Amino acid sequence: CMSRAPLEKLVAFKEPRGWTVPWVSGYGDDFLFDYGFAFRREGMSSSVRDGVDLGEMLREAPQWLRDYREEVGAPDLESAVSVSAGWSVFAMRDGAVYNTYRVYPHSRLVRPLFSGLLELLPNED
Repeated sequence: CMSRAPLEKLVAFKEPRGWTVPWVSGYGDDFLFDYGFAFRREGMSSSVRDGVDLGEMLREAPQWLRDYREEVGAPDLESAVSVSAGWSVFAMRDGAVYNTYRVYPHSRLVRPLFSGLLELLPNED
């Protein structure tokens, strides 16, 4: 997993829950922006991904989005959707790292279900 928060906050969040999944921080880095998992406030009004117009969605603010903002404790809608969930798979061959594919949510920008994607990962038994 990767989040934009500083690593110390991520560790403090996951340890009491007993989570063992590796988690890295993109804090202070452009990685999440470069790969389309995070949005800068100034670019939100013109961002469209998979047919979802982020600017239009923020202007219309459907109830599910307003509810989500409250659930995550974001101060405003832009903050609530500034980071999008997604799945990016990398592979290493001969010392080079390749981004093999990326998947973003299609209809609900902030509430995707990715459980089926686990079946797509190679199994090295």
